[in-house]
Amino acid sequence: NVVQETVEKFGTLLLNQNYEQAYNLLSTDCKNKMYSDFNIFRNNYCRTIFESSAKKDVKVEKYNGPTYKFQINQDRTSEGIIENKNILTDYITVVKENDQERLNISGYIGFQEINKDLGEKSNIGCIVKSQEVYKDYIILKLTMTNKTGKKIMLDSGRSTQMMYLQGQNENFKWKAVRSEILDSGLILYNNESLTVTIKYNKPITSSESKHIVFEDVILDYDAYQRSTNKSYFSNTTSITYDYRIG
Repeated sequence: NVVQETVEKFGTLLLNQNYEQAYNLLSTDCKNKMYSDFNIFRNNYCRTIFESSAKKDVKVEKYNGPTYKFQINQDRTSEGIIENKNILTDYITVVKENDQERLNISGYIGFQEINKDLGEKSNIGCIVKSQEVYKDYIILKLTMTNKTGKKIMLDSGRSTQMMYLQGQNENFKWKAVRSEILDSGLILYNNESLTVTIKYNKPITSSESKHIVFEDVILDYDAYQRSTNKSYFSNTTSITYDYRIG
């Protein structure tokens, strides 16, 4: 299996402290996103793990699709301990680049330009610009367009449960990390387009999501600002866009 062998080769290069050759196995995408410079890779990924004198071995096993669970274990028999000590666990995805196997490491799965227009719901348009996938979450870049006639807010922040990806079963929800988004980044003037980046807690092993949901859209932000009891402000709507993520 040439795919798994590439991950194993990466491990062997690290064990032998051939860090530059190991770095050359990373995809261009991974270098750009995670380790733009060889020294960053060497200092942050390699040195603390691989430069101790303890004997180590590599274990690679299939995890999900082209993603492999990658472990470095320390041999502790010299200490009279039979069980090895795990000192690194990573999830490495194998991708094709110029007809060669290359690696996305540190739980990074990959980036994809999408540019898919999902249409308008309640006079609010949505285009999925891109998606960036990691082992435990996904980041969507969405361009939203406001044609409601009023200044709006895509999510009030009154609850952390109101922006999410939804599965076939409506009870399957992967919530957005609302705390990472400024309120000002969700406000749209009438006839304005705004690109917002949203991180969702959707791991790669989860089932397919079918919808992007904004459940608490403020339809008149100026009135909302004037409201003395924002918890009871009711000029809101829920919008759902059809978009599948495996």
